[in-house]
Amino acid sequence: MSQCKEPMIPTEVPKLPWQIVATDLFQLDGRDYLIVVDFYSRFNEIALLVNTKSSTVITHLKSIFARHGIPSRIISDNGPQYSSTDFRSFADSWNIEHVTSSPLYPRANGLAEKSVQTVKRLLTKAKQSGSDPYLSLLAYRNTPIGDTGCSPSQLLMGRRLRDNLPCKTILLIPETQEGNKVYTALSDSKDNQKFYYDRSAHSRADFQSDDTNRMRQGRHWIPATVTGRAETPRSYYVKTAEGAEYRRNKRDIIPDEQNSRREAPSPPASTSTSPAASAKIEISYHNIDSNRNS
Repeated sequence: MSQCKEPMIPTEVPKLPWQIVATDLFQLDGRDYLIVVDFYSRFNEIALLVNTKSSTVITHLKSIFARHGIPSRIISDNGPQYSSTDFRSFADSWNIEHVTSSPLYPRANGLAEKSVQTVKRLLTKAKQSGSDPYLSLLAYRNTPIGDTGCSPSQLLMGRRLRDNLPCKTILLIPETQEGNKVYTALSDSKDNQKFYYDRSAHSRADFQSDDTNRMRQGRHWIPATVTGRAETPRSYYVKTAEGAEYRRNKRDIIPDEQNSRREAPSPPASTSTSPAASAKIEISYHNIDSNRNS
């Protein structure tokens, strides 16, 4: 049973490099990797794991944070490596706010998921062409991305990184990026993304405690009762008839017929335009008036 998509909840735009990072685990060619990506610069760090134990993940995170600094917030999925007591103790002792996405809802950790696909593509192409995978990662970190006009290395470190391409020494001189301009560019990009995403989305009614609903369990929907709201957006704690408790995103819960009347109706399609589109329309109207007066 497919669920309608709700309006986007954009992640907070950080004002500093390495202030908010996302992390995830992925597999490639039978090997396990850890990825950490900065929300501000999109600079990523990759680590090959000998195993996927929480202690191993923590050790690599400590190594990465020793190079770039301790982030204020780290976002991850709800995998066993990140939901363990050891990881909770690590986050507390290093003074890091740890936020986990709802179980079975990886989209909430979207930056990490997207970065995993990017890195997999880079490493796969490097293997196919017989080139050095580390140079591929370096090239990505040196390539301007997004609306800032800067590369991940420039946004994180304030400088271009020397690679194997000819480059004038003057281009490698550190240069401080204007934080306000970067923040504005990142915010505008988020606003535009949300604007176009929300045109085909609408809000669903909130669930109430003690509501009898159904919860997604694999390919099936089983009876479950909402026991309260979770800390993460649009997430609830639910209990099955057997007494098992889970945390689930709203997309994985549907109301029984007696609760369906609370479902919010779909609003009419938005006719508003983005800021950039509004400016174009204003220019068009000005041209029309000018033609009429000539």
